[in-house]
Amino acid sequence: MAKKKVVQVSDKMWDKVSMENKLYVEEYLDSLTTVSDNTFTRYRLDLRQFMYWMYSGLNNKPLHQIDKNDFERYINVLRTNGASANSVYTKRNSLLAFLNFIYEKIKPNNEKFKDFPNDFNQVAKQKNVISKTKHPVTFKEYQLLVDEFTRQNYLIGVAWVTFVFYTGANFNDFRWLKSDILKHPFPSNADYVLSNSIKSGNPNSNRKDFITYKINREVYDALKKYYDSNDFEAEYIFSKSVKDEIEQIAGTWAPNFCRLKASEVLGRAVTATDFMKSYKLYKNKEKSLRNTWDKEMISGLLNLERTTSPLDFTKDEKEILKILQD
Repeated sequence: MAKKKVVQVSDKMWDKVSMENKLYVEEYLDSLTTVSDNTFTRYRLDLRQFMYWMYSGLNNKPLHQIDKNDFERYINVLRTNGASANSVYTKRNSLLAFLNFIYEKIKPNNEKFKDFPNDFNQVAKQKNVISKTKHPVTFKEYQLLVDEFTRQNYLIGVAWVTFVFYTGANFNDFRWLKSDILKHPFPSNADYVLSNSIKSGNPNSNRKDFITYKINREVYDALKKYYDSNDFEAEYIFSKSVKDEIEQIAGTWAPNFCRLKASEVLGRAVTATDFMKSYKLYKNKEKSLRNTWDKEMISGLLNLERTTSPLDFTKDEKEILKILQD
């Protein structure tokens, strides 16, 4: 028997949810001032689904009375009603962000929530949910990463993702970005500023290929926000304070970040190389799509949307360009 699709909550259905529960959702959504429109819409849809399930499955149970068992039941409902593993993963994360907001912002000032738990994150962990699909980081994925790390106030993550996505930098080059470029405001009449000259790859090797990166306004703002959040000054933007000594971020940081942080947010295995490929793909778009190497990359993009036979560029060109423009 075919699985049922997860219910999409209409306004009429939403009206049946208790006013109290709806108000908590609205208060949380009002707090999301830094996320993109796409991420805001996703959170809104995910929370409306959850609250409608509380109406239909738990008799409009008040939010302050839910527990881990309720949360786990809902996750199981998603699984048995047709949601993919990655969909369950993203919906779970949307709900965890909301429940964490309730715990931190509502509970301290509301006696009703005195017994509200803080261990929902232990529910329905899915160790095998991360897909091994390989393809460049799409612009939508880039936005999701920036929004999620901004919400977490994980500014180093925002800075790294923004820098590598827009420059295609070697995963180790970010460590050698000097803070000098942040000492002056971004020029109002310029599209970018240039970084210091960096020996790309391993600066300790005998290679002599130096490169300067074009830092656009979005990258500049992310780098500056991260650098200014530190309580110390440093020669290099990506630095840390260890026992009163200023050190560069370790060379292992980026691979670990991709494996442990970015992959978790996206629900698929992602590497620094995927960001480098994204830059080359999105920078050139139509001009380089006909290269064999680019065909291998964009075949992964197509497989995100549908199951496809080996890439036929002529047949799939319109769909490829549509994905790139999103």
